[in-house]
Amino acid sequence: MYATPPARTRVAIFERRDPQKNLLAGQLPAALIQQRLLYVIRRGVLGALLPPDELASAFFQARPGVQHIEVVVTREMLSPTTARIERRERLYEYDRRSARAR
Repeated sequence: MYATPPARTRVAIFERRDPQKNLLAGQLPAALIQQRLLYVIRRGVLGALLPPDELASAFFQARPGVQHIEVVVTREMLSPTTARIERRERLYEYDRRSARAR
């Protein structure tokens, strides 16, 4: 029997302007930072069952000039087969018109 470290979930939001991406971590309003934190907590429990659609929609409302964003959800967890920390990333792409993942 052994103890495992808690799985860590992180969310990064990038503004995408071809061909570059800009990380928007320090440029978010306080309400959106709070919503991102709540999403991270809920995503840690529900996993892939909870896509960041609401977070993307709130982001588009807070930043009216942004047309395309990418939300990267990273989860680090202990692998039961290798006993090493594994990192899994999932990319969600959104545009203002649909506010749904592509």
